[in-house]
Amino acid sequence: MMTKALFFKLKLTFLSLLTFIAFSSTGYTSESVQVQIGAAKDNTLYESSTGALSNGAGDFLFVGRTSQPPGASIRRGLVYFDVAAYIPAGSIILSAEVQVFLSNSASGPSDVELHRVTTDWGEGASDAPGSEGSGAPAQTDDATWIHSFSPATLWTTAGGDFDTTTSSSVTLDSVDFYTFPSTPVLVSDLQNWVNGTSFNFGWILLGDETVSGNAKRFDSRQNPITANRPVLKVEYTTPIVVNLGAAKDNTLYESVPDSLSNGLGEHFFVGQTGAGGGFKVRRGLIAFNIASKIPAGATIQSVVMTLSMNRTISGNQTVSLHKLTADWGEGTSKAAFGEGMGALATTNDATWLHRFYNSTFWTTAGGDFNSSASASTTVGGIAFYNFGSTSQLVADVQDWLDNPGSSFGWIMIGSEDTTLTAKRFASKQNLIETSWPELSVTYLLPPCCIGLRGDFNGDGINADAMDLTFLVDDIFRGGPASSCPEEADINNDGQISTILDLTFLIDVIYRGGAAPDSCP
Repeated sequence: MMTKALFFKLKLTFLSLLTFIAFSSTGYTSESVQVQIGAAKDNTLYESSTGALSNGAGDFLFVGRTSQPPGASIRRGLVYFDVAAYIPAGSIILSAEVQVFLSNSASGPSDVELHRVTTDWGEGASDAPGSEGSGAPAQTDDATWIHSFSPATLWTTAGGDFDTTTSSSVTLDSVDFYTFPSTPVLVSDLQNWVNGTSFNFGWILLGDETVSGNAKRFDSRQNPITANRPVLKVEYTTPIVVNLGAAKDNTLYESVPDSLSNGLGEHFFVGQTGAGGGFKVRRGLIAFNIASKIPAGATIQSVVMTLSMNRTISGNQTVSLHKLTADWGEGTSKAAFGEGMGALATTNDATWLHRFYNSTFWTTAGGDFNSSASASTTVGGIAFYNFGSTSQLVADVQDWLDNPGSSFGWIMIGSEDTTLTAKRFASKQNLIETSWPELSVTYLLPPCCIGLRGDFNGDGINADAMDLTFLVDDIFRGGPASSCPEEADINNDGQISTILDLTFLIDVIYRGGAAPDSCP
């Protein structure tokens, strides 16, 4: 417990240093990245049946309805941010919000909505005079009420082409900064743009268009006051990709008596043989040590398994992966020649009847596994084949990470209804290393901040005297920084391990101050 003398010594120390120590500006690290993106283009759609008006180079954007006559009174704003220039492909969007500055309001409170635009549009050289509410003659490539690019390209629907679902909304009143808050739809817009699953044409801003005289004016990206220009604020994280080699593999050879396996063989097999193999079925087994390469608590995003098929007696055949529900062994058996006939099983080998030869049986001959396939692919000629990511493949790997004791891998099943369908794949013992099985897993790191902020030293106890000592060492004595940035931002101002964090922590511990915010 801190003595009164030590408390006042610390107080004097940080108060004196407060006058000349700059606050830390270090942002969040691998946990997440925060970026602010200025608008790359914006414009206003001025209601006009001829599409005569625009304001591509103007200082302002407008939404809502003016007091002008019907047919010429509605205003809609367009804004576009070049997301791809700031956020790497493959990133995961955590949150997104759009900040605008309301510089003039014709009436009291009203809601403004963001909707995703579905057609590209232009920002020409038009520049309206005065307060800009009446627009200016549209120039080449300007967006207008009827044109996405004036004068040649029309919107499908006058007034702009956009998704009817609201991405975000905010209530506006007096002149001030306003933020369209992060919502699942807004995040989805960004995520789809980053993934390339939809085109980024920005958003349209829609005000209340039912009441005359309630138009709102925002500062545009051309406004001379830089701080007032539209800004898209995004927090994202970049997934990590790890490639794992197989931990074990084997082949189940259908045989009577049950005595065949291939634990140390260079190959494993699927499908049904021909006469040379007695028209018997082969099934491959493969497992990966997920927990050895991926930290506990991580979130699996995608899974792809790549195999080298190096011998076949058939054309295209479907090969499926099924999650195994029981553990199995890889002994020292090693088949001769092409390995299709197997070898005598050794202790702890998996066989058609045994999980571990010759003491532990499968519940069902041929392996214990889920009946529904986790993934499948068509295998034809000699080549590398991918079992592409599916929701079930991801669920399998997530389960094995969360429950390593159930990480039994997959059984590979080929075409077993007809003869001469067998396929041979390179195993982890193959002499050609580049042909070994590989599992590529994309994942997100687990959050380092759990519960309330303030566990600076990472001992699992939030905002105690040990955290205070740790923070003082960090700021004043060159001690180590906190390993978790969010924990070190106890006052949640976006800056880590600052004097303000120290003040907040002392207030929490000794002055009955407000509890820290929860982690993200």
